[in-house]
Amino acid sequence: MGRLSALSLGEATKVVAIGEPDLISQLLLEAKELFGDQLAINRSYPHFLEFGHPQATKAQALAWLGQRLGIEPEAMLAIGDGENDLDMIEFAGVGVAMANAPAAIQAAADFVTASNTEDGVALALEKFFRL
Repeated sequence: MGRLSALSLGEATKVVAIGEPDLISQLLLEAKELFGDQLAINRSYPHFLEFGHPQATKAQALAWLGQRLGIEPEAMLAIGDGENDLDMIEFAGVGVAMANAPAAIQAAADFVTASNTEDGVALALEKFFRL
């Protein structure tokens, strides 16, 4: 593996590194040390590491959308299953984690629903919107 500092991104809006989970863990540590808050660095799956603009996060998207539509964060529900969903789950008034989400995501959530393969999103929507 070469040095991250040698990577030229040009006009890229997002970069995804794919590799073995141990290598991705190593890359995550190196990237956070090298780039700090200059980039949003998130692990979306054990094999995926995402690099993007620090203000292009899911929480930022919810904030922007809420402002445009006049919806306060307390009135929002966010559902996620990956480490890249953490800021969104913490931002929304109700954060829901899927049962297949990493433990840290489940711990941050207000509610844990069933897994992706067990219709967790539908179950959460039924619960919170009384569908």
